[in-house]
Amino acid sequence: MKNISAHFVEGCIEPDLIMEIINRQSEKFNTGAQFLFLGQVRNDMKNGSEVKSIFYSAYHEMAEKIICEIEDNIISEYRLNELRIIHSTGIVSKGEISFLVFAASSHRDGIFEAVEKTVERIKKEAPVWKKEIFQ
Repeated sequence: MKNISAHFVEGCIEPDLIMEIINRQSEKFNTGAQFLFLGQVRNDMKNGSEVKSIFYSAYHEMAEKIICEIEDNIISEYRLNELRIIHSTGIVSKGEISFLVFAASSHRDGIFEAVEKTVERIKKEAPVWKKEIFQ
């Protein structure tokens, strides 16, 4: 995994990065709730062929701008302490993590909805594409 920008990594999102994001909250005493969504590549079957991996690509400049706007909107709307969005580019194999949304807040009120809304907005608005690679 190689960081490309604030919101993108090359390859899968490694467990070490996920744990680093979670562990950072132990230093923030105003956090009372954390919620984490992880998108994982699954082994779908299409026309009798099994998905081996997915190749993700993005229009990075535009995607960064849109993701920052989404972060600002969601943080403001749900009064979050933190919102992290990370998406993979390049090849991610089945079973690996390709998308992360992490939210931290003083209270749990609204945190589930905030993460769900973030996931839906990223999928709808961010210029990120995927191409399935079959066995």
